[in-house]
Amino acid sequence: MESERVLVATGAIVATYRANDDHHLASIDIWRRLRSPQYTCWPVITEVVYLLKDSPAAVRSVLAKIADGHLIILPLAAADAQAISNVFATFDDQDTDLADACLVHLAERESIPTVFTFDRRHFSVYRTASGKALSMLSH
Repeated sequence: MESERVLVATGAIVATYRANDDHHLASIDIWRRLRSPQYTCWPVITEVVYLLKDSPAAVRSVLAKIADGHLIILPLAAADAQAISNVFATFDDQDTDLADACLVHLAERESIPTVFTFDRRHFSVYRTASGKALSMLSH
């Protein structure tokens, strides 16, 4: 696990900074075992910043991880819009949000088969465009 590339979802980041989160200790444990860098996208970071808005220090820490290169933001461009739309269409019964749809697309585009998430309800259903299930890091 330590050497493979990993996509990181919103809940995994938020749990790290919220001591009262049910997944806080598990999140910290998984982060410790991962080798930097990990990968995510701006829609995930947007959700994280919104959810951590009551903790400016946590927001700064997340942004520092990006600035320091420990959390790499994978770019999304207009050319990715159709593939992201296809994720929404494929999983329209799953109440998919933009961050999740982008991660599923990026898993396919970047050949990253693993996501660090506590959202088993969605990520156990999601498949890449080529039909592959994502491996989930969680406890």
